[in-house]
Amino acid sequence: MAKRPDAQAGADKAACLMTGAMLGARRFSGAGALSLDDAFSAEQLLLDCEMRDWAERFIQRMEPGEAALGDWLAELRAGLERGYIERDATLDHHQEYTWYPRFFSRSAIAPWLEAGQPHLRDAMCADVRRRIAAHRYELDESRRRDIERIYRQAERHHLDGAHASQRLALH
Repeated sequence: MAKRPDAQAGADKAACLMTGAMLGARRFSGAGALSLDDAFSAEQLLLDCEMRDWAERFIQRMEPGEAALGDWLAELRAGLERGYIERDATLDHHQEYTWYPRFFSRSAIAPWLEAGQPHLRDAMCADVRRRIAAHRYELDESRRRDIERIYRQAERHHLDGAHASQRLALH
């Protein structure tokens, strides 16, 4: 029910996404939607896609991966005895198990401070502006007229409802 792309929206959506993913869901909807579909945010859409990518990577790598390691039980024993960092398989398959986000920061604090303490929201908004500027699609005229007619009807309905609620509040 968050109204803006903020910490609440991120926590709510991440919790729902990962709970569903852990229970076996592989298709998700509502990307960019806020306040139970009452609002849409392009910034939230990018955040939702980032979280989806994270969940997908997590799910793809939950199982030990016999294809990557022929005798994964022996690899597991060796890792437990001597540590996983020095295992060849760790280096060989590091890229497969590590998720590299497009927007979330994975840097240490010093480089972040040197970069002027960039905020996630600034990067998201810049990407939204870039995508909008690059957008070239034009809806055909008859569909555009239909959408404009529906929009005007919705506006009239909303205004009529607002006036009715104001009249109720006065009485």
